[in-house]
Amino acid sequence: MPVSAEQFKEALSKLPGGEDLLEFHAGAVASEKERGISAHREVNKEAQKLRKFKQAFEVMGYDPNSQVDIDAFASEMMDKIDKTKASATTEIGELQKVLKKLQSDFTTAQTELKTERETRTSLEKQNRLKTIESKLLPKLKEEYYGAEFMVKALLADGAVDLDEAGEVVFRKGEAIIPFTDGMKGLAESNADARRNKQAGGAGSSSSTQAKAPKFTMEQIKAMDHATMKANLQDVNASMQALSVK
Repeated sequence: MPVSAEQFKEALSKLPGGEDLLEFHAGAVASEKERGISAHREVNKEAQKLRKFKQAFEVMGYDPNSQVDIDAFASEMMDKIDKTKASATTEIGELQKVLKKLQSDFTTAQTELKTERETRTSLEKQNRLKTIESKLLPKLKEEYYGAEFMVKALLADGAVDLDEAGEVVFRKGEAIIPFTDGMKGLAESNADARRNKQAGGAGSSSSTQAKAPKFTMEQIKAMDHATMKANLQDVNASMQALSVK
């Protein structure tokens, strides 16, 4: 006949040292229960892991109802992953080469563009100066000795420019001076270089003959802008004297 837990405890309590036996029995039972609970938890954890592995393999294409061994399937998948890695590494290397080539081409193009821009700017400036010279020189030749040198001096000083209509204007700093006013100012500052348009007649005197030039034409042509500007009065006088000969 089975003995209930209460009957078992009562029988133990009547034995010598029964209380100790009861306490030991209770501790043993509690320990077994805890071990059982822990074991159940571990089983649940393993089951959860197995379910996750199963789901992961199914995502990769594994059919649990097939006859394919899961180890063989896993090995096949690892081979595919290794091949994909190698292929990706090769593709990345090729992309890096292409990128470096593009960067090099871009740098070269930027350099060429800068050179082209500088060349175009230089040509535009030269053409602008030639245009000013071609328009201004004939007008100065009518009035002044050494007009060529006057034009070059004006260009070097930035004293002449072209307006939007392509006509010559004078400049003083940022201020734009109309051509007529600029010519008047030029006449005032270069009076000694003005051509003598008065025709010689019976009343002309030999005392009006020009003085000997201080500079020869070769010396004037060899002068830089600074030297010419410093000796402008003598240069004009020399040009005037040379033109009389």
